Amino acid sequence: MTNVFRDVREFNSRSGSHKDPTSPTAMIRKKIALCRWDLVSEEIGELRAAMTNLHEIVDKEAVGINKTEILASVSDATCDLIYVLVGNALAYGIDLEPIWVAIHAANMKKDPNLRDANGKIMKPEGWVHTDIRALIEEQLHV
Repeated sequence: MTNVFRDVREFNSRSGSHKDPTSPTAMIRKKIALCRWDLVSEEIGELRAAMTNLHEIVDKEAVGINKTEILASVSDATCDLIYVLVGNALAYGIDLEPIWVAIHAANMKKDPNLRDANGKIMKPEGWVHTDIRALIEEQLHV
């Protein structure tokens, strides 16, 4: 798989719309924060619309509907949302790679046999949350 973190950094650098901080900061310009939120909201809306369309087709067992087009819309919206969310972290100067690795490791410790009514894999008893604060502290002191 491509390195989405590197790709978004490259885009941000090339676009020149703003310079991403090199270390985490909670102090970004309000204009950038609002723009980031608008981008996230827009992409969530597009993903919701694409997924809703797909499930309406599945529910109705529609014939003659271009499922490829709908799946392409789901794929496009999913990638766009990932792109925007990674860009959001970069706008705050957060290096998501070590956080991603830690969260993935924690998720892999979940028991796939423990699920809620919707099928979500639940945290087992004694679950220890990933210490994101410690990972951010490391980035602050680099």
